Amino acid sequence: MEPGGRNGNPKANEAGNGMESALVAEDSGLKQTLKNRHIQMIAIGGVLGSDLFIGTGGLLATGGPASLLLGFILIGTMLFNVVMTLSEMAVLYPIAGSFSIHSARFIDPA
Repeated sequence: MEPGGRNGNPKANEAGNGMESALVAEDSGLKQTLKNRHIQMIAIGGVLGSDLFIGTGGLLATGGPASLLLGFILIGTMLFNVVMTLSEMAVLYPIAGSFSIHSARFIDPA
């Protein structure tokens, strides 16, 4: 890597040089081939997988529209923060594997 890090920041390479060299090889074989349609299909799969269409009717009957909207906003905000954190880690440390590799590195290997 260049001495200035990804963004020209000399401190960018000091954060995890020991583990980064062990986990990311120079030629890791990663390719940036996701297109816009791939990302949209992943998003649609996430929405359908969250039981949005079936569970919403029961929630609407129980709590009303305001509580349903408030719940979706609250959970959506939390999920947005988690996804942004995971994407930042994936960009900063491009490791071949799933996000469990990142959790093993930053939280606990168990």
